[in-house]
Amino acid sequence: MHAGAVAALAVWALGWPAWAGGPAAEAGSVPGGTRGHDGIRLASARSLLRAGDVQRALKEAVRARELFADSPELDVLLGDICYRRADFEAAARYYTRATQSDPACAQAHLGLGRIDQVQCRRRSARRNFAKAYSLNPDDPEVVRAYAGAATTRRDEIALLRRYLNVGRGEPRQLLESAVSRIEIDQRLGARELTMLDGPYAQYRLAVTPWRPTGGFASGVLLKVSVNDSRPLRLAFDTGASGIYMSAKAAAKLGLENLSEAAIGGLAGAGLVKGRLALARTVRIGDLLFRNCPIHLMEEPAVPFADGVIGVGLFERFLLRLDARRGTLDLLPYPEAPEEESGDRPWNNWDRTVPPGMESFVPLCRVGHLALIPTRINGVSAGYFLLDTGAAYSSLSKEVTEVAAPAAETSRIALAAVGRGLAGSSLLGAVRFQFAGRELADGAVAAFDFRPISNLHGVEISGLIGYPLLSRSAVTINYRDGLFGMDK
Repeated sequence: MHAGAVAALAVWALGWPAWAGGPAAEAGSVPGGTRGHDGIRLASARSLLRAGDVQRALKEAVRARELFADSPELDVLLGDICYRRADFEAAARYYTRATQSDPACAQAHLGLGRIDQVQCRRRSARRNFAKAYSLNPDDPEVVRAYAGAATTRRDEIALLRRYLNVGRGEPRQLLESAVSRIEIDQRLGARELTMLDGPYAQYRLAVTPWRPTGGFASGVLLKVSVNDSRPLRLAFDTGASGIYMSAKAAAKLGLENLSEAAIGGLAGAGLVKGRLALARTVRIGDLLFRNCPIHLMEEPAVPFADGVIGVGLFERFLLRLDARRGTLDLLPYPEAPEEESGDRPWNNWDRTVPPGMESFVPLCRVGHLALIPTRINGVSAGYFLLDTGAAYSSLSKEVTEVAAPAAETSRIALAAVGRGLAGSSLLGAVRFQFAGRELADGAVAAFDFRPISNLHGVEISGLIGYPLLSRSAVTINYRDGLFGMDK
């Protein structure tokens, strides 16, 4: 069975993978120059964290605290571990304490900026990244984060060039990604990406059920015309960032080649060879965009459809999906600052709660992913990915052991871009509590989420798939990071 084949896609041509930009990929040396046995232990803990062994990293850090005096370096490490575990409140306390004991600790300001990003405080994030950069402009990790928060493409490219100069020891994929982004900028010239051609107004898009296996609906399809082509059938996937198609399906669309790309799928399902191309126009009903990136792969993105369309095109609008009525409504935000232009929406915007959304639940944004706090069978289970492209809601094996240990299981073959997901199983009935709702699902998948958590640098405990999200209308506010579900 197919389950969210391109959920959580990470495209290396447009930016560095989140796993490498997160705490789990920091350099093995200890920031601030800690020396001696405490420095060795902290370096060991950081190496474990980088490898994704969070529990052993925490044990090493706690042991270091027992044996040696507290230090800003130790607080940063503990903050990074808490961030990786998605305990953002604890992480913020450690980073703040590090800045109090050492105001010149660049890594602490970097950590605070990352938390701001996750919680949709983008202006605050940029201020923290700018502070970290002023303290240590030669730290590749700081430079990379600051580039990602740039408000103009010119500033981003200048910072990426600096990253290439100071980051010679960085992972090869990150360096290649920066080179690719600069090449893309040179090809684009003055053109901005994904520009709305028409009024910033309400649009109603028709969606139809997507049944890749011929049985129950696994999602919804949009009819999309690329460069005035015949309408293509693309699966709408909130777990993906942009448009993904097979090279064969796009062969006659007249796309402009931009760069080679490597695309990774759900749960670390491996990289597949691809390239990044540019469409002059993308039309969905009355909605028209110009200069839209399209990610092309050698193999089909999903079965029985022409590809996938993620939230990248739509997130400057409020999204309201009502699968039962077959509609995807795009609603203008109450305020639309001038900075919301080009391919950097909202980099000058901090989270607000618009009127009428007071009952909505705050989301965490990790890259393009939207994560929501969730309980399973009454037990707090962590953050779950909202994924309209997933045929099954899913739990990590750790959550399954704690919250659904008695659920009956059977083996199941789940697919993602690149390869199947080994060790997947299908559980019996599970109760999900999120966004003020309790919904039971009789067919829930369980598999190892550690690769996808390592990929994005934050613990992801499961995903809420199309079967649950289709039961009533859902509204996603990507600008402010808010989620609502009709009762």
